Amino acid sequence: GFSPSGELFFCPAEQVAERAAIALGAEKLIFLASAGALVDARRKRIVENLPVQIAEQFVRRLDARDAQKNAASAGPDESFVSALRSATAAVRGGVRRAHLLNRFVDGALVMEVFHRDGVGTMVCGDVYEGIRPARAADMPGIAALLEPLEKAGVVLFRERSAIEADLANWVIVERDGAVLGCAALKRYAEAPDIVELGPLAVSPKYRSSGKGNALLSYMERVALAAGARRMMILSTVSFEWFLERGFREGTRNDMPPSRAAAYSTGRGSKIFFKQLNSPRAIDSEDVLRL
Repeated sequence: GFSPSGELFFCPAEQVAERAAIALGAEKLIFLASAGALVDARRKRIVENLPVQIAEQFVRRLDARDAQKNAASAGPDESFVSALRSATAAVRGGVRRAHLLNRFVDGALVMEVFHRDGVGTMVCGDVYEGIRPARAADMPGIAALLEPLEKAGVVLFRERSAIEADLANWVIVERDGAVLGCAALKRYAEAPDIVELGPLAVSPKYRSSGKGNALLSYMERVALAAGARRMMILSTVSFEWFLERGFREGTRNDMPPSRAAAYSTGRGSKIFFKQLNSPRAIDSEDVLRL
């Protein structure tokens, strides 16, 4: 670009896009970057959703590497890194989502915009994006999630009318109008420090994308806000999943009296409890989980 006096300015396209998106209050910013990508080494797959806090940590590591000028340390393509920096800054500036796409993939833009899952990496400002209180219109989606689990005996059957009457205690994960996950909390008058989580269900297609983690930590925050200090869950499967997230196996004697009286050993459910300490502790877990 040039100033009115003819002075030449070097304005990287990524920064221009970042500033323009912030000034316009854009909902979405899309970068067509190089072939670079962020890959989860453990899962051996491209990182699809990147909370802005994690993106900032990654950018700081790259900046520290560049400051040391360690040429032996191979890193992401510079075009991708530049786009990631601007995407992170844009989200911090108020843009809701920033997408990084490989410009060498035919149809990448169309797939990202019109396909629910997209094909690139999305930097988002809210770890709990798409999680909201359930409404009556969500009942078909909730039922579709629960039905296969009920048939498999993973969760107890719940009358749909009972769920609808109790919707104030349910939340869902939604994307583009589809219910991807759901969860509910139950409180006990005789044990106000304990809240029961159940069921927690996520569509099989999204179980490896962090939706279950986000839903769990969201419900932990709700429980803390309601005055609970322990979260209880009964499960016939996924024992390791809960243990890895801070739950510990308990006994019937640890349950609220009314719940203990209704507890049946016939299903082989194990009882797990998690101590809820503070929102700050949940923040720390979010960084590790998501």
